[in-house]
Amino acid sequence: MATTAGWMVLLFGGSLAFGVGTLFGAIFSLGVALAFSLPIAVVAVGVGFALIRGGKRLHRSGANAERSTREQALLAMAAGGPASPGGRYGVTAPMAAAGLGIPVDEADAMLTAFAKSDPDRMTVDLDDQGIIWYRSLGSPAAPSRRVRVDGGERAPVGAVDEEEESATSNDFARSGRRTL
Repeated sequence: MATTAGWMVLLFGGSLAFGVGTLFGAIFSLGVALAFSLPIAVVAVGVGFALIRGGKRLHRSGANAERSTREQALLAMAAGGPASPGGRYGVTAPMAAAGLGIPVDEADAMLTAFAKSDPDRMTVDLDDQGIIWYRSLGSPAAPSRRVRVDGGERAPVGAVDEEEESATSNDFARSGRRTL
């Protein structure tokens, strides 16, 4: 709106300056015409360009705020979305599109761009059915299954030994989810 107002000020201010200059030029001398029309033209140009420039800055600021808000919403969906069939939390492009009220291809492009630009916060997973899941790395992990590897002595509660740790990572590998 500010940009449109700027163009309107330039149009009407320029027309007014031209009209005043022409009228005073016909009645009086060129010096008198310039004395009255030049200040009108300078003010119109100054105010018009200031409005145009301010409108462009407002547009950029609004676009950045919209992008940031959508990224936060996508990250929240990826962190607290419904559990996928493999037991991991995440969001798909159709789910994100429905949540944001945008087309699926735009949601997919936003999720992919966010995962590429900030891999420390968002990752992409592929399940057995070929569905692409976008998952926040800050989201709660699915409860891991503890598997006893050998019948040896039990570890204290809360301690994880190397065999149990590798067993849980092997369980993740067998769950059918692959990280891209």
